[in-house]
This record gives sequence, C-alpha cells and structure tokens, in this order.
Amino acid sequence: MKKIVAWAKANPISVGSAVLALVAVAMLFVIRSNGGSFMKQMSQHSSEINRIKSLQRTSVRVPPARPDDPERQLQITVNQAAIDQLSRVYTRIGQEYAEISKLAIARNRAGHTPMLNGLFPEANDPAAPFEVKDVYRSILVGMLDKYSSSAKYPRLDASPPPTADQLEALLEKVEKSFLEHDVFPSKESVDQLTGKEAAELDAIKRAKLITFLQEYARSIHLYAETKLSSPGFPFDVGQWSKSGLRPAMSDIWEGQLGLWIQQDIAQVIARTNRVEDSKSNVLNVPIKRLISIRVVPGYVGLGGAKGGLFANQTAPGATARAAILDQGSDSAGDSQASHLDDFSLSPTGRRSDGMYDVRHVSLSVVIDSQMMPEFFENLQQVNFMTVLNMSVTAIDEYEALRQGYVYGPGDSIQADMLIETIWLRDWTTPLMPRLVRRMLGVDSDFTVRGGQ
Repeated sequence: MKKIVAWAKANPISVGSAVLALVAVAMLFVIRSNGGSFMKQMSQHSSEINRIKSLQRTSVRVPPARPDDPERQLQITVNQAAIDQLSRVYTRIGQEYAEISKLAIARNRAGHTPMLNGLFPEANDPAAPFEVKDVYRSILVGMLDKYSSSAKYPRLDASPPPTADQLEALLEKVEKSFLEHDVFPSKESVDQLTGKEAAELDAIKRAKLITFLQEYARSIHLYAETKLSSPGFPFDVGQWSKSGLRPAMSDIWEGQLGLWIQQDIAQVIARTNRVEDSKSNVLNVPIKRLISIRVVPGYVGLGGAKGGLFANQTAPGATARAAILDQGSDSAGDSQASHLDDFSLSPTGRRSDGMYDVRHVSLSVVIDSQMMPEFFENLQQVNFMTVLNMSVTAIDEYEALRQGYVYGPGDSIQADMLIETIWLRDWTTPLMPRLVRRMLGVDSDFTVRGGQ
C-alpha cells in the first residue's frame, strides 16, 4: 500500500488521468440513463417553438372589398383578436350572401306563377292537364292584345299589317272616287283614261296608300301576327297543347318554363315600346315588328355539351318524358357537380347546375338600329337575361312597304338574337314534377333556401 501511495505521489499526472477516466465512465452511465428523457424534452421544446413561429406567420385568405377583385392573401399572427376579426368578416359575408340570394330569388320569381293553381308539382285534378292546354294557348294570344294595366301578363298592342284585301278595297275606293269626279263624266273605267290622267290616278293611289299605312301604324305599338293558327304567329307554341291526348306533366312543365321565358321577352318589348303610352306607336318606338320567339330545347350543360333535358325532341309530337328517359343518369350527376364555368357552351360560361338552370331563347325583331341600347337595358332590368349572339340584316323598306309595313323615319334592321335566361332552382324546384326532378338530379327532400 505504501508503495502505491509513494507511486501516486511520484506520478500525479497519471493519477489525475485515471480519476478523470473513472468520472467519465460514471457520467456516461448517468447520461445514458437520463439522456432519452432529456432529448424528448428538447424535441418538445423545439416543436412548441416551431408552432409559435407558424402561428406568427400564418397565411389567411381575406375576401376583397369589391366583388370583382381577387381575394387577398395575408400573413398574420394567429391570436384571439385575429380570429374574432376574421369571424366577423365571414359572418358579414354570409349575411350579405343571404340577402343577395333573397333579392335574386325574388327578382327571378316575380310575375312567374303557374298557369293553373294546383297544377305543379303534380296535378290533383285529373281535368287540369286538359284544361291547362287552353289556358296556355290563350295566354300566348293574349300577350299580343292591347295594353291593360290590370292584365296579369304583358300586353304588346300588336297587329299584323293590313291585308291585301284591305289595301285592294282602299285602292278601289280611290279609283271609284277619281272616276266619279266631274272632270270625267263620260269615263266608266281606268281603261278610258289618258296617259296623263292614269299617271295622276297612280299618284293619288300612292299618296292615299301611304297615308293609310301610316295611320294604321300609328294605331298600334307593334307589328305581329295575332292568329294562333297563322304560320307567322310569333310565340313558340308547344306541341303538347295541340294534341287531344292528355299531356305528360313533364311536357306541361316544359310548356310552363317556355311560357315564362316568352313572358319575359314580351315584358322587355312592352317596356321598350312604352305600350302604356298612347302617344307611342310603330313609327316612333324602337321595336317595330316581332317576327318570332323560339325557346331552344335543352338545359344548357346537361345531357351533353349542348344538349339537354328535352334535346331529343327531334320528331313532331315527341314527349319530354321520352327525352328524359333517354338522357339516363349522366345529366343528373352533372347537376350536382360544383359550379364551374364552361366557355365552350357560351360566352358567359354559365351552365345548368345545382344553383340554377340555363335556358336559351332565340328572338327575331325589326328594330330601329339607333334605339337598340334601350332594348338591351330593358333586357337586363326584366330578369337575368344576356344576349349571347346577334346577327343584323338590312331592311328593304320598299319591299316592306309593299307588304304593308311602315317602320318610320329611322334606320330599321332585322336583328336575330340568341338570349340566355337563368332560372334559380330555389323557387323552381318545388314546382318541378317528379320526373323532371329525377332528370335534373334534384333530391326529393329539397328544401328552399333564401327564406322563401
């Protein structure tokens, strides 16, 4: 032992190194036993630090102040104040959406009532499907009648031009008066007139004819065929109303929607021509003649790129029911898809979906080219309608005069338009027959939004 102590005194460095080695070994055992807990604690601290950093620089999307502007993306620190502020923003947006939706539904629905009470979604009265055919046709004819402030539907105060028989009777009367004048006591027919006398008679006839046509034009607001049986009757009359058979409810629904579309077009024309004003007439109003309104078959975006619910009605008398069954379930799936614009369908990109149905209608009119902006303005005011396409054709006024049309001093043209109409499902769905709902993919337990 003395030798060991003596050696230690003689070699202090070696002794110190040995002591450090023993301490290191001891510490190694301590660290190994407690190191796992330490590392776990440090990892938790690092995770908390990263979480704090992420909250300090959180990306949020904020709606723009103006609807047409893009949304803003901001980096904020998440805290209760930021949460409350964003909550207030989105709550206000929700309230504004509900209010806008309510106003939109009210505007889209205004004046659009079923032809018969209790007709939709399914008629309880077995006679209703037969009765509604006459009601439907009488409404279409009635919209061409003279203006009435109490009328349920718009009135256009329309009339066709004078008939050939009317014009011939007028010219015969002028001719008779000319021959009976004291200047020609011995002449009983135009064949006995001299060249000068015949020319004078022709000039009188032209003047009387023009005067008569102008007076006739001043007595109405619009030229249009008013007889339902006439090939030139301007409104689109559904085939379902012409048959003696009981029409399917899906056919009646298509007729009802088509009637609403044509009702809106008639309302636009009535506003533009100021039919309530007795001083307005064909010679001074924008729209001179209604040539035709045709509802385009099919719900835009359903049943194919440009087909639709009733697009399969290619043969006269084909029913909407057959068209629906032919469509299958693909269109129903489309209607439940998210709202996406499709510009292959139209310049607006709008397509039928769970929010609304899109229908097109073609319109052909003779209109004063300088007054077209007034028509477009009224088109926007009446309902959600947009002109998608338009072609213009010059009018041969001499040929028009020969046919009995006098359009006034302006430059009249024939405008052929394709118009888009929108029908919000919030109010149309409860009226849809079951078969139509099935085709459009609408749930049977559909509930109306927007407080309706």
